[in-house]
Amino acid sequence: MPSNHELESAAGSSQHEAPVITLLSSNSTIQSLFPTFLDSSITEATMHQVVQSMTVELVVAAKKEDPSFNSIPVTLVPILRGALPMYVAASQHFADPFCVLVRGFRAQEKSSVRIDWLGRRPIPLVPKNGHIVLLDTVIATGGTILKICDELMAISGSAERHVTILSCYVSPIGLAAVAKHPLVRNVIVAATAERVDEHGYVVPYPGDVGDKLFGRAEARN
Repeated sequence: MPSNHELESAAGSSQHEAPVITLLSSNSTIQSLFPTFLDSSITEATMHQVVQSMTVELVVAAKKEDPSFNSIPVTLVPILRGALPMYVAASQHFADPFCVLVRGFRAQEKSSVRIDWLGRRPIPLVPKNGHIVLLDTVIATGGTILKICDELMAISGSAERHVTILSCYVSPIGLAAVAKHPLVRNVIVAATAERVDEHGYVVPYPGDVGDKLFGRAEARN
């Protein structure tokens, strides 16, 4: 089994680049929702509605790009916690999808990402000819997505797996990074940011999406 370093090197050196579809310029629904998505003062309920509505548009675009989504098994992998509303919306538009929850952690003083799979590992839940759909509200550098895909490669062994990424808001550098991973077949995004700042945040910054959806977590003593 290849090491994480080998997998990361393979992802970085691959000539593969998945097609990217950005909806903002041509989708009137996304155009109307996106300013609210960026608004730091919206209520939690409104943010849920916005993310779910944007996700529906992403799923419609994904199915148009790949009609096999109408017939193949799908495993939805929402990246917690911000992508939970994406899962709620997406799960209603795929036939009997599986679900695997995942979290990504990055220590402030370190650049490496740690992935925490919640419950059963995802690959046993993906039937033959199945497809994995990663859901992430905001992709800044792409580090979490790349780490997830690397671990999927390591778990899969020789099995063929395909990943489609659906995201509400992505930076140019994050978009370029995830599209080059060998597992990724398509990337569908609602809108792209201008850039990533020196702290790794997308610009314009929409605020902490998890906090906007679920409220700020109270500090523990």
